[in-house]
Amino acid sequence: MADREWSAGIMQPDAVFISDILQQLPEAVILVGFDGSFKWMNAEAQKLTSAFTTDNSVFFLNSYLGQPEPLPAQLGKITTPGTTCTWEHFLQPSAIWLKIIARAVEDGWLLVLQDITEDKEARLESSRLQDNYRILVNSIDGIVWEMEADADRFRCVSRHAEKMLGYPLSSWLEESHFWEDHIHPDDREWVINYCHSRSQVTNYYEFTYRMIAADGRSVWLRDIVSVERTDGRPAVLKGLMIDISKEKRIIEELVKAGELYGLVMKATNDVIWDWELATGQLTWNDNFFSMLGYERNITHQHISFWESCIHPQDRERVTTGIRQAVINRDKIWTAEYRFIKSDGSYVTIFDRGYIIFDEHNEPIRMIGSMVNITEQREAQQELEHSYRTIRELSDHLHQVREEERKSIAREIHDELGQQVTVMKMEITWLISEIKSESPLVRQKMEGLLDVLKETVGSIRRIASELRPSLLDDLGLSAAMEWHLKEFEKRSGVQTHFDSNIPDTELPDGIRIALFRILQESLTNVARHAQASHVVVTIVYHDGAIAMNITDDGNGMDTSRLKHSKTYGILGMKERAGMMGGNYSIESAPGKGTTISVEIPWEYK
Repeated sequence: MADREWSAGIMQPDAVFISDILQQLPEAVILVGFDGSFKWMNAEAQKLTSAFTTDNSVFFLNSYLGQPEPLPAQLGKITTPGTTCTWEHFLQPSAIWLKIIARAVEDGWLLVLQDITEDKEARLESSRLQDNYRILVNSIDGIVWEMEADADRFRCVSRHAEKMLGYPLSSWLEESHFWEDHIHPDDREWVINYCHSRSQVTNYYEFTYRMIAADGRSVWLRDIVSVERTDGRPAVLKGLMIDISKEKRIIEELVKAGELYGLVMKATNDVIWDWELATGQLTWNDNFFSMLGYERNITHQHISFWESCIHPQDRERVTTGIRQAVINRDKIWTAEYRFIKSDGSYVTIFDRGYIIFDEHNEPIRMIGSMVNITEQREAQQELEHSYRTIRELSDHLHQVREEERKSIAREIHDELGQQVTVMKMEITWLISEIKSESPLVRQKMEGLLDVLKETVGSIRRIASELRPSLLDDLGLSAAMEWHLKEFEKRSGVQTHFDSNIPDTELPDGIRIALFRILQESLTNVARHAQASHVVVTIVYHDGAIAMNITDDGNGMDTSRLKHSKTYGILGMKERAGMMGGNYSIESAPGKGTTISVEIPWEYK
């Protein structure tokens, strides 16, 4: 079509024939003036959108193509007749992709619009698939590779190659024989020969070998290879290299552990056992048969045999405990029990088992050791018997001493006290009857009377300290309260006492133990604490009597008590222990001291 055949938007008569031809074209054709006004369109263009109207609006192209400006920017670049430009445009309302070919004519543009939706979507889908493939390949924890069968270099390698072995991708793609040159020297020859031979006869194979990384490390790889053929011959090789160095190390460690386990089974003096939980199979080391005298027999290789050898009095406790440990998924199980030997005698066993779990945290095995502690247990029993004997003797000595104190206190109070009281009364009478006018005689007699008064007080104090009569007459609380008041008078330390115990019901042994502990504690406060206040509480709670003695003195480092000869503290501990109770000290330098005693006693 000649440019001269178009004028002012009106087709000339010799252009009618050309118009008819344009109407028959499969592409949409539109004629637009340089001012954007509509000139003409063929029938195919009208089919592209029902929204288009031939209203000669200068903005019709804007409406039609959805452009932000009255005219597309591409058209402004071609105004000289004969110049062309091409672009793609997405027609939003109709969801159609158009390829627009524009040609400048004498007074406007001739636009050819081609529907390329299917082609565009196919290209977009192909691009999307390629992007997804690229993302997938580069996300695989391995080296995805591809090469021609007769080539000496890769034509495609995933980015993970740089991370796995440290070489840049350019080395893989550009260097000849790169792969062969970096195979471990000990593996190189057989790997190359193996790949060549397998590629000739199979379409799939895999193998493991070592490559040398950029930093000099030996990296174990599993290479999975797929062979594509042309005319029966290998044409393209595709594969995936996976780093299995960690798995190789685990296998080596397991082999070493297995060897070590075998050595331990032979070298230890203990009985080592291995129990498979699913089957009940039980494996013993040689020490089991030498220690317990059993012959090797298949019946001994099951958990039921072990259960049958446990002493009847221990069996339920032990078997319930080990099965509960498995159910609870405990890591360790321990038990002490008696086990029968082949000769019918029993030995005392300390047993410890460790539970092994699978990758799903399910228990699958137990491995443990049995230690014969019969001699240790017998020695411990003898030691405990000796300790009980010594404690009984100590208790007896305390009782004897208390009885002696009680007897001496009574004799001092009753006999000596009464005699001194009589002397006091006699001296008082003599003073009243003496007619001597000598002041010196009278002064001597009055002085002697004062000495007798002090002697009476001393006798009462000594008798009370030996065995306060209040302890027997009115009970523990009254005796403690009296003793605290006497301590306050002598030392100047203020005291406070609080008690809720049923005094009249307390056994004599508990009353004496608690009172003597209080006496010793107050003696220590007076000697060492430099305290100004002492608080004593004694309460009954939950089947026990608890006594606390707290001072606000200078305190002490309790760790030093283990290395010093603190016989007073040892005596207090022993008194509490004889009553089945506990004795403890809490203190720190500058923080005061608290002595706590707890003795079990059921008040009825």
